[in-house]
Amino acid sequence: MAQKFDVFDGNGKAVLTGVAAPITLTDLLPNTTYSGYSVAPTGTLDKHPVDDIVTADEAPSAPTLTVTAGNGEVSYNIVPGADAGSAVTGYRIYYAGPSDADMIAVDLGTALTGTVTDLVNGTEYTFEAVTVNNLGESDRSIDVKATPVDPNAPATSDSSGTEEG
Repeated sequence: MAQKFDVFDGNGKAVLTGVAAPITLTDLLPNTTYSGYSVAPTGTLDKHPVDDIVTADEAPSAPTLTVTAGNGEVSYNIVPGADAGSAVTGYRIYYAGPSDADMIAVDLGTALTGTVTDLVNGTEYTFEAVTVNNLGESDRSIDVKATPVDPNAPATSDSSGTEEG
């Protein structure tokens, strides 16, 4: 029969009792150091200190992105995803038009809203956003599309060749 153990936190409180090796602690926060833990054979007070437990960092979950087309520009709004890891350090927008081989990255700092300028009216652009923390980028948001339009451009005519009257 395998030996069983009790695990105690830094305050001496039992967090697990009667578990076999290997011992797995759950519900720990990412990017956190836990100190002062100890282990004892179940039913004894013969506690043995454990080295600090350091949990891995996690990337934030993907944000949600909405865009609104303007005259030669597209305004964006980012809603951050859940951040269980280290603190968010910023956001990034990726965008591309039909002739762009790769998406263009724009670092936004910590701004959740803003505008991408110098776009070509009448051209459809695809946008994605990410959240950034010390581990790196989140997954990209679902891509959204917008086509900048000049509000002063003449209206296009009906190309069917028929007249109403």
